[in-house]
Amino acid sequence: MAKRISNFKASQRNYPELIRNALRDCGPEQVDHVFVGVDEGLNHPRIFQMLEGLIADGTIRSAGPLWTEVRMMNDSSWGYIYGGVTKRNKRNQLVLMGEIGKPIPGISDDDPSVLDFLIVHFLSFGKVVFLTGDKSFDLRGKYFGPLLSDHHPSLSLTAIYKENSCIEKYCAEVENFLIAGAFKPGYAEKRIYE
Repeated sequence: MAKRISNFKASQRNYPELIRNALRDCGPEQVDHVFVGVDEGLNHPRIFQMLEGLIADGTIRSAGPLWTEVRMMNDSSWGYIYGGVTKRNKRNQLVLMGEIGKPIPGISDDDPSVLDFLIVHFLSFGKVVFLTGDKSFDLRGKYFGPLLSDHHPSLSLTAIYKENSCIEKYCAEVENFLIAGAFKPGYAEKRIYE
């Protein structure tokens, strides 16, 4: 069982205030911008390849991982790297950090920390999409839905769960959803089955 780490104390979470700030600070042009956040369980090259293509063609504005990887450096210090180190980003991580160390096995962000990092994207994006393979991840849609849709312009949070589908089918369904731009105000979820 992986040790779960939290970046914030529960008492620090004030989602209604964050959403109010997002609505106040998010300009009219940003309301239509789309961010896609990827949960650690979907750390797959095909997911990021699909997202890069959607960014390149202007379908979405930004995408990225929502987890951190804790790494031990040669001098026994440690650091966080968002999304971990992959073959594709290893060279850039070395340039940025000078050293990337080795991952500390068995440590993972807890769900509230992933949720915090996802929700904070409403400060710059009006539409936030969450991709996850964790069927039990509680995105608190009943809580966030009214917070997002009761304001004008309304914000949109969509969770797309990978149930038992293969990665190719999941990517195709996500891509079709994003290209169609069928975002609903508030909270919506979609589950992809084989």
